[in-house]
Amino acid sequence: MAHDITCSSCGSTLPLESQHVAVAVCPTCDNTLLIKEDQVKNIGVKATLAEPDSCLSVGWRAKCLGREITTHGRVQYKYDGGIWDEYWIRFDGDDDTSTEFWISHDEGEYMFEEAVESGFIPDYGDLRPGDKMVIDRQKYVIEEKRSAEMMGFQGYLPFFAAPGRFINYLDLNSGKEKATVTYYPDGTIKVFKGRYLTQSELEPIFPPGFDEEEPGLGSKPKRRSIQTKRSKEAKKVGCPNCGGDISLKDGTKTVMVMCSYCDSALDVSEGACKVLASYKKKKISSILPLGKVGKLAGKNFLVIGRVRYRENDDGDIYTSDEYQLRADDGEYLFLCWEDGSWSISSTQRIQPEFPNPKRLDEGDRFKALGHSYRVTDRWHMSVSYVEGELSWIAKRGDTVQYMDAKSAKNGTLTAEWSGSEMEWYRGKSISTKLVDAAFGIQSSKEKKKRSNYRSSSSSSGTSYVGLFIVIIIILFILCFCMAMSDSSSSGRTYSSGSSSYSSGSSSYSSGSSYSSRSSSSGSSWGGGFSSGK
Repeated sequence: MAHDITCSSCGSTLPLESQHVAVAVCPTCDNTLLIKEDQVKNIGVKATLAEPDSCLSVGWRAKCLGREITTHGRVQYKYDGGIWDEYWIRFDGDDDTSTEFWISHDEGEYMFEEAVESGFIPDYGDLRPGDKMVIDRQKYVIEEKRSAEMMGFQGYLPFFAAPGRFINYLDLNSGKEKATVTYYPDGTIKVFKGRYLTQSELEPIFPPGFDEEEPGLGSKPKRRSIQTKRSKEAKKVGCPNCGGDISLKDGTKTVMVMCSYCDSALDVSEGACKVLASYKKKKISSILPLGKVGKLAGKNFLVIGRVRYRENDDGDIYTSDEYQLRADDGEYLFLCWEDGSWSISSTQRIQPEFPNPKRLDEGDRFKALGHSYRVTDRWHMSVSYVEGELSWIAKRGDTVQYMDAKSAKNGTLTAEWSGSEMEWYRGKSISTKLVDAAFGIQSSKEKKKRSNYRSSSSSSGTSYVGLFIVIIIILFILCFCMAMSDSSSSGRTYSSGSSSYSSGSSSYSSGSSYSSRSSSSGSSWGGGFSSGK
């Protein structure tokens, strides 16, 4: 039921259109008001929020799923992979229902969420990424388990929010729908089911004279055309460590960038740069240079970042280079160079029939996506080098566990996970000639050079072994002749029983090993990538 309240700080009148409002921010004095049983208490909490490039804004109307909505509130969260915003909305014409509707905005994507009754929900501490849960009679798999900090809010919210408060949450996927379980500080647990919105399913409604009007409770909503244009423009940031200017090739979803001047890892998820780590500057040669553009599957892809992974398998060291590619429409692909060959992969939406990879061993079999897979590898790897920009955080020394499984007809499935996130990727081998032609590179020559290097190293090792054996034989003959000469000159007779001299063979080899996981993979880890809700 709509009614008005009075700000206890400045006396301004605030209209409330829902009886479920718990807190509000006064648009006049920017103080936070706690609302309980028609009592208004000023708790004086203020916060400066990062400005989102969103088509939604508090106090403005929009059209969602064919119906008109009003945005009542916005809360901003920060987690280890960046920030995201959630908008509390109400469909025009609905009664003051207790059902909560939200639209979350993260990295340019919008998701519609509706509160649902879930029944029993396990404790947050008892769950891990990869575990399965049943919500509203639908089986889901946990993709993320994280904590997030409330940065602040605007407008009205149905729960108490203030800067510095933390929530725990789970992100789940059924293959067709998304779900979120939120654990609030007061012990309340809420479950939301949702799905991503297309551009045609969410549009702002602009009043006449929009470009000249002042914004409402929040900032002005962005037109879709403006948002699309901005996402393609290069975004510049300044390195706080050395002051160098860096142009981001992907200004929408880039979370981390390496400073090309001082080799610092920079977090750019909040707009401003923050130094994550600084390293001793080094440069590792690359087969596929950053900034290259190649055409794959009918699209032009730009090489924006590279991660080198390192594995230690009982003393044997293996490495691989993984390149992040971005198309103009925002699609990502990952090219992996390992042991002289290429593989390509993309993110695979998790499915309920996927097994928990933590419980599988090499040689185990499972069925997924209508095919039979066999686990070929299950191990862990660490990040040894990063350059360019990534859509997740990857610092040197970060470790991620993985599982590779191959199908005779459907390529490779790869699962990667850390303590907070699990992601799946689907990949396949790709011709070296095809990659060379697409990007105008010569990886086939690099492969031949490595082969020749190994061959020459092996030949060199063999020649050293042969020379060593010849020297031993010569020394043996000289010693034998000297002994016979001494015996003859003294006139003595020297005899002995039959004796034999044998020597084990010795070998020396040199060369380099350049290989890694036998499948393609992508990152989050955040991983990475760590995407938010």
